[in-house]
Amino acid sequence: MASSRRYLGFVPDQLSSLQDVSCRAMMGEYILYYQGKLVGGAYDDRLMVEAAASAGCWLCRGPGAETHGRGYAPLIPGRGKVAGGPAQGPAMEYTDLRRQTMDEETLGILADAISEVGVWQWWQTGEDGVQLEFGGVMLYDETKGEKAPHSGTIALHFRGNAFAVFLDDLAEEGEKKWYERFRDDEIGYYPVETFSLCFDDVAFAKTVLDSCRNRMQILGSGGETALASAKHILAGKCEGVGFVAGGEELTVIGRKGVYAPEEIAAGSKRWWAYWRDYWRLRRTREAYEKDWVCEATIPADRDNPTGNWFEEE
Repeated sequence: MASSRRYLGFVPDQLSSLQDVSCRAMMGEYILYYQGKLVGGAYDDRLMVEAAASAGCWLCRGPGAETHGRGYAPLIPGRGKVAGGPAQGPAMEYTDLRRQTMDEETLGILADAISEVGVWQWWQTGEDGVQLEFGGVMLYDETKGEKAPHSGTIALHFRGNAFAVFLDDLAEEGEKKWYERFRDDEIGYYPVETFSLCFDDVAFAKTVLDSCRNRMQILGSGGETALASAKHILAGKCEGVGFVAGGEELTVIGRKGVYAPEEIAAGSKRWWAYWRDYWRLRRTREAYEKDWVCEATIPADRDNPTGNWFEEE
């Protein structure tokens, strides 16, 4: 369930006394920033705030503020008293995601889920890191209605000695570069080249860096030292542009909130089950709403989808 319009208006009002608070709409929810740092977001009529120095130290001063020392926790529940009293609402448990490591297999699943037909649709930097947002991701979005498109949108947030380098072969004119217009939503999206996105592969990252004529250092240092020392690296090619980013910590955020490592494989498996049902029910009375990600991934046998694909004539 997406946050209601009433709640999305309520949260900024409760934080109006704080300076440098901003938010960005994402998938019917909001991502929350303080002084350019990602600190949480509104999910399902709850404000989730990361229990870290960049978040809790200032938000917890407010009346009714509540955090838990593990990962993300609801700060302002959608129900109950907020101002002038303790927050009310059901307790929620979150594991400490920052201490969990995504292994090579999990990151491979995530890379394929993004790059098969996905698009790069936004980016943002702050003092503590860089965030890249992707749409058309093959991770099942459980927050949507039963027949709604369940392909997801996710944000990848790198922090801790974070860096970002953008690449292109463009001959642009004018003062505002493509990546600035892209960040400011003046450009829609860049399709990711199929299976041309990879995590934690230094050799592939160097190949991406060498694949374009123009290299723009957006954050930190993106040289060989940064590639060798970063715990997590993401490199990818899109139509006409590319990116290499990384840092000591990687957080995967979706409409449901923060993904734990085990939820990546489960979300992928559930998406493919949804994809089979999508094609099995297509053009019947029980059909799902049109999902362009499913439409771009065609089964070999539409009456019995198995995951093998073919090109339409």
